[in-house]
Amino acid sequence: MLFAPDGMKIYKSKDFTIRSNASTRESKALGKRITFYLSIFEDFYKDLGLKKKSDNRLKLRLFATHEEFEAFYKRGGGSLGSTPLAYWSPSLNSIVMYSDERDVALKAVVFHETSHQFLSHYTSDAPKWLNEGLSEYFEGWKIEDAKSARESLHLYDLAMVQGALKAGHFLTPQKLISMSRSDFNNFAKQNPKLPGYLHYATSWSLVYYGIKTRDERDHERLLQYFHDLRDLGPNAKFDVPDWPAFTERWKAFILDLDPSPSDALDHFLIGSGHRRNGKYSKAVKSFESALALDPKMPGARYWVGYCQKRLGRYDLAYKALEQVLVDDPEDARAPYYLARMHLGIDRRGAKSEAEKALTYAELASDLLDGKSPYYLELIAQCQIELGEFKQAKRTLRKVRKAIAEDDLPNWKKRLEKLEQSTR
Repeated sequence: MLFAPDGMKIYKSKDFTIRSNASTRESKALGKRITFYLSIFEDFYKDLGLKKKSDNRLKLRLFATHEEFEAFYKRGGGSLGSTPLAYWSPSLNSIVMYSDERDVALKAVVFHETSHQFLSHYTSDAPKWLNEGLSEYFEGWKIEDAKSARESLHLYDLAMVQGALKAGHFLTPQKLISMSRSDFNNFAKQNPKLPGYLHYATSWSLVYYGIKTRDERDHERLLQYFHDLRDLGPNAKFDVPDWPAFTERWKAFILDLDPSPSDALDHFLIGSGHRRNGKYSKAVKSFESALALDPKMPGARYWVGYCQKRLGRYDLAYKALEQVLVDDPEDARAPYYLARMHLGIDRRGAKSEAEKALTYAELASDLLDGKSPYYLELIAQCQIELGEFKQAKRTLRKVRKAIAEDDLPNWKKRLEKLEQSTR
């Protein structure tokens, strides 16, 4: 373990580098998980008969809390409607994520993101549909722990594509494959009448079809394309002589798949898909279905509370998050958001209950060993609201110490405003 100039710790292996301000335990747990993912990718590409062109080390930046991660994402100009669980940063040449070993949806998304990096070992010329479709394929797997995973359908993507096909308003494989990178990235804006995530879901369906179809022509077509991308680069073509016939084979295959969730994990992952796409009511229903099958499903109760908060259903949000304190007392997110709601930050217009908020804020910060600047900042806000200015000044000094060096400029005005409130 090394220390970076910005105060984040560095963990290295022959395959990856992790820059982290999370605990050593969580950073090492992520390292084990990444090593496991890499072994799956190795077997997958070996079965394709492909040999690596490069052996670049994967890079990851790991934040201790979702709040730090979310702020970093937004400062970087994040353009998605809601904050993703993890994402690829071209400027850092790194996967950026937060730490939560209990969140099975986060594990799946990190599987997705590492797939992008691993594909670059074989080709840097894969088009967006193949790159994203392959990553969505791996994201659909069921990740049990750092030692086991099961290939599975990406049920959220499947339901979306089937819905579009049945409605008769879908994205054809030919149109998807002909998209430029810019058209793919701007799909939602250019196609406002279609689901904004349909291009990702259709990419998954096309890759899954190519891998699993019993039609040898189409299976070999996908395998050959992988080889051609490696050997021919941008000159490789996904060669389909008869698009209408290919489309009908793909449609029949996809419509024949069963989108029904079979266990609590399925419901949870579907709920995570809805949440990431801002469909909070649907997400709540899926998370509650997961809890009905497995009352101890990690993170499910928290996400119910979070989504209810986003919907403005505050009484239901309080109820769910307070239950998390009982069911999962180590989850710092529940008291953090309870504090924000009681203080009025997340419930504007409501009467501030600063004493309650401070109790929850201190609990949340203690669960992270007092090392999160965002959680410490919330304590200071509560203390200022209560008129405890001396205590607030001390807390703000702790905030400064907890901020990573490269993040200090982003905190300057924020801290100055709070410090002025203590005078």
